[in-house]
Amino acid sequence: MFQFLFEHSADAIWLIDPETATVVDCNESTVALMRCGSRADLVGKQLEELLPPEQRSASASPAAQSITERLRNGNGKFDWTFRQLDGTGVSFEANTETIERDGQMVIVLVSRLVSRPKDAEGELVEREARFRSFFERNADAMSLFDPKTLRYIEANEAVVRLIGAPSREALRNASPVDRWPERQPDGRLSVEKVQELINLALTQGSHRFEWLTRRYDGRELSLDVVMTAVPVGERVLLSTVYRDISTHKLAESEIRRLNAELEKRVSDRMADLVCSNEQLKQAEAELRKGQALLRESEARFSTAFRASPALMTISRLSDEKYIEVNDAFLRWHGVSRDDVLGHDTKELGTWLNLEDRAKFWENLKRNGSVRELECQGRSHRGTVGTLLLSADIIEINREPHVIATGLDITERKQTEAELRESEARLRESEARFSTAFRASPALISLLRLSDGKFVEVNDAFARWLGLDRDSIIGRDTKQLNVWLNCDDRAKFLMDLRRDGSVREFECQFRSSRGTLHPIVLSAEIIEINREPHILGFGIDVTERKLAEAELLRTLAKEKELGRLRSHFVSMLSHEFRTPLGIIQSSAEILEDYLEGLQPAERKDHLQSIRKNTRRMAELMEEALLLGSLDGGKMEFRPAPVEVRTFVQNLVEEVLAATNRRCAVELSLAEMPQEIQVDARLLQHIFTNLLTNAIKYSEVGRVVSLQIGCSEAEIVCVIRDQGIGIPEADREWLFNAFHRGQNVDGRPGTGLGLVIVKRCVDLYGGRIEIESKPGEGTAVTVKLPVPGPESFGEPTEQPSKTIEDTLSSRRKPE
Repeated sequence: MFQFLFEHSADAIWLIDPETATVVDCNESTVALMRCGSRADLVGKQLEELLPPEQRSASASPAAQSITERLRNGNGKFDWTFRQLDGTGVSFEANTETIERDGQMVIVLVSRLVSRPKDAEGELVEREARFRSFFERNADAMSLFDPKTLRYIEANEAVVRLIGAPSREALRNASPVDRWPERQPDGRLSVEKVQELINLALTQGSHRFEWLTRRYDGRELSLDVVMTAVPVGERVLLSTVYRDISTHKLAESEIRRLNAELEKRVSDRMADLVCSNEQLKQAEAELRKGQALLRESEARFSTAFRASPALMTISRLSDEKYIEVNDAFLRWHGVSRDDVLGHDTKELGTWLNLEDRAKFWENLKRNGSVRELECQGRSHRGTVGTLLLSADIIEINREPHVIATGLDITERKQTEAELRESEARLRESEARFSTAFRASPALISLLRLSDGKFVEVNDAFARWLGLDRDSIIGRDTKQLNVWLNCDDRAKFLMDLRRDGSVREFECQFRSSRGTLHPIVLSAEIIEINREPHILGFGIDVTERKLAEAELLRTLAKEKELGRLRSHFVSMLSHEFRTPLGIIQSSAEILEDYLEGLQPAERKDHLQSIRKNTRRMAELMEEALLLGSLDGGKMEFRPAPVEVRTFVQNLVEEVLAATNRRCAVELSLAEMPQEIQVDARLLQHIFTNLLTNAIKYSEVGRVVSLQIGCSEAEIVCVIRDQGIGIPEADREWLFNAFHRGQNVDGRPGTGLGLVIVKRCVDLYGGRIEIESKPGEGTAVTVKLPVPGPESFGEPTEQPSKTIEDTLSSRRKPE
């Protein structure tokens, strides 16, 4: 609050160190008054420097001592002469006060030109001091609130305690909007309603209202708020006083609860009066005996009368005109209260049969009451219903009146009619049930609850169990050995006896053939000839369980595929990062040092760029090829090919691509000059297998490639002496992106064998892998040849099997 007044006051306010008489701070009004550029021109100066030469002394202490002495004597007002920074001397009125600021005592000096009224200034300082003391020490929660920004300007300690804020500093310039619920108890949005209340306070000067907010710990808080407009300079702030009325609200809620309980008791009492004529007469007698209880009884009666679901009316006995009806009667009749009061049943056309009306009034006037008279009534909408009327003659203001109660029993009469009709259709229904029982595909059975023996089963149950009906009737499930788990049978019967029914109980049943099936069983206890029986329904869910298991396996595969794809992306980024780094490094060297490099060095860098570019292209080609294979975009298209030349060229390409890391020993059996093959698929198969064999072998080791051919198939065997494949990785060999645990730092994507397997499958062939860790791997690929017409000119040599051909050319170990 002080800081706000300090900054916005029109008077020049100085903060003075009482020890050194140094200016600690000042406001903008002081800057203007002293004709300086900014506060920095004044802050840090001693008062003696701002006095005219004739008032200066050797030290600063006289000025501070003079002000301190005046404060000690209770006379903080005095005249003072300052020298403005342009050299002009001016006289001021000064008013001083000592305050604590940031733990230090400072002198507040309020000054204005002598020409301004002194009394008003002193009164302002005194009023500000009184207001601040009142504001700080008040036990009520008080705050200054900006109506435009909806933020606190200042709040006292009582506000901090009330809302559980961390401190007063946490509330300054903070907005309470975040702690308001979205809507107030009346259903209005808090942000809309607060603007309306602020406008009322600004227009009327002050406004009082209730407000729901939340404490900092989240608890709701009901407040009584008084908001008063306070002009401050050119602005208008809101002085707000809060009082906690949560306890009051709880009391109101308790009163409402007690009122609701009272109304319920009154309603129960009235229902008893309607249901029992004797209780009604007793109540009438009690009314006649105790006039003192009349008003209370009338209030209870009025509440029960209006709330009763029965049709209740009060009419004069003399002219039969209604003087009161309840809401249930109005809803049934379809008219308003004004349309009924002052009219009788003849004018409203309520009675369908006027003879029944005449009989009702005759019996009522003769006996004083009518009990459960059944008649037909017509509503204003024209609908006709059956009513059960009871009526009594009572006195109101010493005049006889008729209180009548009617129950609409139309539905009950319809139910009775339907019941009679249903009895006639019972035998037909039983016949239909018997037909449905036997024809249902569900396993339906009927057992006695007492001994659990079958009394009836349908055809589906007999077929499933594998027994005829006569072999089942008279025996229980234990004798037929139906339940696989006896504990399940005991639990099923226990639940059935306790609850009267069982729904979707899952268990295992055994047929007479010994096959086991999961069954979902439901049962109900019904009465047949006054004896409890069990009606059971079973559904064989074997196929559904198999489908669920298959779905779980599919989901597991999808999950593993997602994991492998994520691994592939990570691996691919790693595989691209290394060649890209090498390419960039070589390119930068060529760019920066081209003239200084030897021709051999330039060639090395260019070859490095070509090599790593080719490596990246191969990685992308593998990924695209696998996508084409998985997407069904590649087809098996055989054409005549000279296999011998094709394989020799392919081996040379692999050796060149691997920098002849390992020698390849090629062994080709005798075969026709041309064979119908798919060269694309063969290239992918042989290239990947040879590359893998060389990559996972030590430098200089020999890799052998043996190819043989017969009329039925082509057989290719590739052997290496490399690192081999661990046993744990065998089952994952043809999974995309999977690599063996022992590959160490050898580059690769985990797609080579996957591409080989896809190509072999597309070819319609088979692939077999034998491997021992540390000894090497042998891969055998067998590919079918389309037909005899695929061969070129036949040779004169005798035919051999592929195995014989390969055995004759294989070198001894």
